Amino acid sequence: MEILKAKKEGEPLNWEDVKKMKYTWCTTSEVLRLYPPSIGAFREAKTDFSYGGYTVPKGWKWKKLIPDEKYEYIAAPFPVHDHPVSLEPIQA
Repeated sequence: MEILKAKKEGEPLNWEDVKKMKYTWCTTSEVLRLYPPSIGAFREAKTDFSYGGYTVPKGWKWKKLIPDEKYEYIAAPFPVHDHPVSLEPIQA
């Protein structure tokens, strides 16, 4: 509400306003993690390596699908929708 009160009627949000919206930004980050705007990227093997019983020779290219990665780890030990603050960057 502080951001809204500081704005004139019809004045658009700027980048500084968005950065102050902690929960909105966390939610946006989670949506982009689950549904990325890009579906993949091409990779090239820098060296020979084995994966899943197959040998991939140096120089071979393949497409890595980003949606396949979204369930490889769990960022929080509890549902994110119940605790949006869990999406904040870790402060060291």
